Amino acid sequence: MRRIISIISAKPAENNKTDLALVSINQGLDIGNWKDVNKEFGDLENQKVKTKFEKSILSPIKLLLKK
Repeated sequence: MRRIISIISAKPAENNKTDLALVSINQGLDIGNWKDVNKEFGDLENQKVKTKFEKSILSPIKLLLKK
């Protein structure tokens, strides 16, 4: 299993909603391997990172909020 540390930004949006944004990821548990999303990845790798974030973080949060 690959371990990743993420920096996520949360900011208020309209109608009592919150926007979550994936800012940076750190490959592994050693601090210092940070890469900024949308800046330091190629298009294909960037899309993979965003898709994995959506599946592993956003989708479970959405399910919890619907309850």
